[in-house]
Amino acid sequence: MIGITNASPLIYLGKLGIIELLPKLFSRVITTTTVKEEVLQVKAAPEYPILTEVFESWLEVVKVEEELVQKIAALQIHRAEAEVIALGRELLAKEEEIIVIIDDLLAREIAVSLGLTVTGTIGIILEALKEKIVSKKAAKMLVEQLITTTNFRLSAKVYAKTLKEIETRG
Repeated sequence: MIGITNASPLIYLGKLGIIELLPKLFSRVITTTTVKEEVLQVKAAPEYPILTEVFESWLEVVKVEEELVQKIAALQIHRAEAEVIALGRELLAKEEEIIVIIDDLLAREIAVSLGLTVTGTIGIILEALKEKIVSKKAAKMLVEQLITTTNFRLSAKVYAKTLKEIETRG
C-alpha cells in the first residue's frame, strides 16, 4: 500500500519523533514538491533535521499533473493539499492501493468525495497500534503529546473517540 502524505502529518509525526512509522506502515511513502518546500521551510524547527533526512532517504517526491491540481485547488484548499489529492487520483487511476494522509478537514472531505481513502496524523498512530508497532500506552501518550505540545487542533469529541478507539484496538 502507498501512503501519499501532506505537510502537516509529516511535521507532526516529526515533532513526536515517530515519522519512521510511515515506512513501517506503507510500502512506499510519496509526497509532492510543494509539500517538501512547505515542510522544509522553517530551518530552525526542532524537527527540521529529521525531516531533511526523511526526504533524503525514503520519502519520494513527485511532480503532479497541473490541470488536476488547479481544479482541486479551486475548491478552496491549499495548493499542497490539492497536489496530494491530485496525486492520489492519478495513482488510483493506475489501480494502485493508496491512502491519502491529510489532516485538514475540508481537504479530507474533498479527497473522500473523489473516491480516495483518507487518514491523518491520529490515524497513523491508531494504525501503528493496530499493527502492534506501538503499545496502547504509547498510543495514548502520543495523542496526548500531540495535543498538548503542538498546535494540532482536535475537538473534545474526536479526542474522546480517539481514546476509546485506542482502548478497543489495543
